[in-house]
Amino acid sequence: MQIIGKTSVFFLFAMTLATVQFWSTEASALSSYFTSRGCIDCHSAPTVATCAGCHEHSGTLTATKNKTTSYAPGETVTITLTASGARSGWIGARLYNQNGVEIARSTGNQSGMGASTVYPATLSAPAPATAGTYTWKMAYLGNVNGTGSGDVHSEKTVNVAITVAAPADTTAPVVSAFTLPATATSLTVPVGSFSATDNLAVTGYLINKVATAPAAGATGWTASAPASVTAVAGSNTFYAWAKDAAGNVSLAKSATVTVTLPDTTDTTKPTLTISALADGALTNKVTLNISGNASDAGGIQSVTVNGQAVIVNPDGSFSTAVSLVAGANAISVTATDKAGNQQTDSRTITSDPTAPILTIASPADNSSSMQSFISLTGNINENSTVTVTVNSGSPQAASINGDSFTATVYLEVGANTILVTATDLAGNSTDAKRTVTFESDSMMSLAVTSPNQDLTTRNSTLVLKGKVVDALSKVTVRITMAGKTYRPTVKVDGTFAQKLYFKVAKPYAITVVATDEDGNSSSVIRNVIYRPVTKDDDHDDDDSDDDDDDRDREDD
Repeated sequence: MQIIGKTSVFFLFAMTLATVQFWSTEASALSSYFTSRGCIDCHSAPTVATCAGCHEHSGTLTATKNKTTSYAPGETVTITLTASGARSGWIGARLYNQNGVEIARSTGNQSGMGASTVYPATLSAPAPATAGTYTWKMAYLGNVNGTGSGDVHSEKTVNVAITVAAPADTTAPVVSAFTLPATATSLTVPVGSFSATDNLAVTGYLINKVATAPAAGATGWTASAPASVTAVAGSNTFYAWAKDAAGNVSLAKSATVTVTLPDTTDTTKPTLTISALADGALTNKVTLNISGNASDAGGIQSVTVNGQAVIVNPDGSFSTAVSLVAGANAISVTATDKAGNQQTDSRTITSDPTAPILTIASPADNSSSMQSFISLTGNINENSTVTVTVNSGSPQAASINGDSFTATVYLEVGANTILVTATDLAGNSTDAKRTVTFESDSMMSLAVTSPNQDLTTRNSTLVLKGKVVDALSKVTVRITMAGKTYRPTVKVDGTFAQKLYFKVAKPYAITVVATDEDGNSSSVIRNVIYRPVTKDDDHDDDDSDDDDDDRDREDD
């Protein structure tokens, strides 16, 4: 029994020693591997020839960050690499960023090997500069179970999630402008200006009457600047605030308004008198002066012209200038009394700075006449008056029909200067001149009195009448129309008449020539358009068809 017991104890001791030796072999680095696994082919022999870094016999890798929370941009990130069941001894460690770029490696000299470390291996690098979530890699570098054939390095990596948070915003907004009118007549006062800036963005605006900064979560904040404030009668001081998304609240800007409420018992409008062009007037000016007077028993608060305030003198008078544009211009003058009652004067003034266009059809410039009087005709492009002045004499009005005008001009012997002036309703005027020379040795002149101008007729007959004046000897008259010549009798007083016949609808040129015994002559031409009556016509022409008792002579 003793022998058996000793034998059993010895066996148990031997098994225990073998187990310890086996565990030690698995857990410890084998120095012989440095040579047998081929590390020596590339590396110098280390001070202590261990093998943990020489082959991928490293167990299960784990990477642990130094923080479980997020990092600030640029903050140092420290990662520790461990391995379960790894052999002891030197290893190589690498750290890669989200782009796969190496940003740190081991720098120790374990076992005399450069760029080495041992488990646990720790590497550090700055966090990315931009907020976000990134994936880094921590790696073990070594020989893939080397066989002695040289450089057969490989890596084992483990992912590490890095979260970078934006830096805290501690910069408060700045209220750059806040204004109110100095005075008001209503409890609702418009805000003149309210603006603020922030390094990121302004998210709230607040106006109150408290000089102490409000909390970012207080009631009353709005996403946009308020357009008005509510005041009380008298003096009011308001404070403007701004905040950002981080809850930073600005310093305040203040503004004061004095509110004077109108007298609600006064309902009488002020008296307003305007001195200016009348409503509907035309002018050729581009500037209109508006003057007047405003009065009220309770006092005048303001006077505006087209919405613009003007200065009111102590006696209530005021004056201002308004620029006009071509065409119709609305002018509105409003007087407001202290109670808020208003009196308005509205009128429309038309500005016409363009002169009328004047065209003279006859006579031609630098022409001659054998008659002592001529017919002047022409046209105008707008409603205007036309005057004719001969040799700087008194102007005479021309007869106007639509856009046409006509006037009979009496000439003096020799050159005559005829000035024609057209003036529109706005006072713009246009002048035109003609020079006509009256040439006559006998002073004889011929006038066709009927028709006194060219015309269109529906009658098939027309009695042409005329008169010869200033003749010093016997005069004969010859009338030519449509190839026929007529010789009417000239009476003692110089008058004559001739009945003419129109057979075909067309224009007829009628030439009348008066000749005295000395051979002096004068002529007049009338153009008549014959347009017979048709079944569609329901009115007669105004032309005369008077017969004359005098006998006429016709030369075929």
